[in-house]
Amino acid sequence: MIITDKLLARVAIQGEGNRVLAIDSSALVTRLLLFQTYILQSIQLDELPFLTKVFGVRGLIRLFEVGALRIIFESYTLAQVGQARAELKLTDNSRRLPLGFYSFMYIRLRDQEKITQQKLALLGQPLAETVRASLIAMPDTFSAKVFDGFYSDIRRNLPVVESSIRHQLRRFGINPKKLKVQITEVEPEDFRVDSNLQSEYSLSDENAHRVVEKALMEVGGLNQRLAEMSTYAALSGIRDEDRPLLEGKLEAVADLVDSADHQGRFNRVAKIAGLHTISAGHGEIDAEKLIRLRESDECRAFRDWLHNTDAQSDAELRKRLAGINSRIREAMNSRTGKILRFVISNGLSLAATPIGALGISAVDSFILDQLAPKDAIVSFLSESYPSLFRSLKQD
Repeated sequence: MIITDKLLARVAIQGEGNRVLAIDSSALVTRLLLFQTYILQSIQLDELPFLTKVFGVRGLIRLFEVGALRIIFESYTLAQVGQARAELKLTDNSRRLPLGFYSFMYIRLRDQEKITQQKLALLGQPLAETVRASLIAMPDTFSAKVFDGFYSDIRRNLPVVESSIRHQLRRFGINPKKLKVQITEVEPEDFRVDSNLQSEYSLSDENAHRVVEKALMEVGGLNQRLAEMSTYAALSGIRDEDRPLLEGKLEAVADLVDSADHQGRFNRVAKIAGLHTISAGHGEIDAEKLIRLRESDECRAFRDWLHNTDAQSDAELRKRLAGINSRIREAMNSRTGKILRFVISNGLSLAATPIGALGISAVDSFILDQLAPKDAIVSFLSESYPSLFRSLKQD
């Protein structure tokens, strides 16, 4: 499986205090269809009750069993601690750094495994066992991979840092045309950043420090996401605003933004096609039907076609979809089309069913087989995907 076959991303909808209020059902189903494996980045496993509500216990187990869905619960977070080391009482270096100096570390929940046990205990068997088997553990080498890339950028790749600082300044409505930045490693993994933010842009020492801090954390966050992609061989949450940093880091990997935005492509096509989507307020989804659809030839064809839609305008896509949809509606409303629907809905085969018994002439049969072949793209959009929406069991 190649990296573009897997997606690593969150699905939780969070409220005050970062509490998980719901999950984005539409994004969840779309990701399960567009990627061979969707790795859900979990918020302390709080999505599990919502997943159970959407798919049912047996349906959720099946999605795990076929490898369509896996879960990562990992509390790894980067932090800038230069001005807080005294309070943290670090054993190796607790000296407080002045403004303009930066030091970094990662933070994890101490009781992560305990939280995992508690959340799984609420599920009951056999779902708890299945979820446990589907959890992906963070390897011991992960942090070293993150900081190798991060410190390499700080020490040697000044354009990435400058690009990130410019991005922060633009958020304040400042044109960063004359920005100057210099970084010095004053002690191992302690960095001083000299800039003209105060002299050129009239920022206070505190605001200049804060702008650089946010910029450096943005670079660190990007390296964390790239480390996740490398570690789990999956596309991660690369965003459009990451593109300048990616281009500064390595121009070739900027295309990862496009690869990761498969869901954005789908949403664009769905809007043009007038598709209904699945919302968090709907009931249970038939997981077996979803599994069959994601493994179908037409879903594979749709995924392949979707990659090429970036080069097409909305008008071109609308013509492509509307023209064929119109032809399908016309054909299916004809006498021959109604007979064809009867054959398909009853699980019959035109090849095995006497044509005369169905009232289909040889000419009609030729038209059905040769002149109106099934279009996988339109079939997926007009029938297969909406069938998931229509089959929702309302609570």
